[in-house]
Amino acid sequence: MSTLTKPFTFGAGTTILAAEVNSDFDTLFNDYNGNITNPNIAANADIAGSKILNASLNLDTKISNGIKFHAYRNTALSIPNNTFTKVTFDTEVFDTDNFFDSTTNNRFAPTTTGKYLFTASATFDDFTAVASTATIQLARNGSTLIDGNSLLIDIAGDPTLVLATIINHTVTTDFYEIFVFQNQGAARNILGGNRFNHFAGFRLAGA
Repeated sequence: MSTLTKPFTFGAGTTILAAEVNSDFDTLFNDYNGNITNPNIAANADIAGSKILNASLNLDTKISNGIKFHAYRNTALSIPNNTFTKVTFDTEVFDTDNFFDSTTNNRFAPTTTGKYLFTASATFDDFTAVASTATIQLARNGSTLIDGNSLLIDIAGDPTLVLATIINHTVTTDFYEIFVFQNQGAARNILGGNRFNHFAGFRLAGA
């Protein structure tokens, strides 16, 4: 909706020139027929959902802010026996707001609050037939926040650990990392590559 201008105050006997009013009448006509534009919609306007179903509306950008990332570790990583070890994800598939650090701290540190959905996975290589445990964890500021699945293993193979959770991120300085654990009796590798490990997340729309 364009801003209307008032060329002058009409009075009896005033001569009106077409050029002075045509543009304003055009604006009224267009707005009356539904062509209202964003600048003239009040910030607290109560608009029915059916009125904003427009194919040109980028909901990902306008509502969720589009914050999302996906990273993985490109090469194998040795995990010592009986020790929770941070997975250093060094390759980014995407990182819309540069909140993921894949070079120095290998962690996700969003400065925008809200609810985030996180997923992660890690596949170990060549477990032996020894009774043992493998675990994956999401940590906030270096402390355990959420445990993913824990596997009790007594056969040889390549077990995969997975994690999925929603976190209410309320402190802009908080950061998130992934740790894994195994107690096979000796160091074991997690496999490298996007097929075998990842850490990803996004901010939920409207949260």
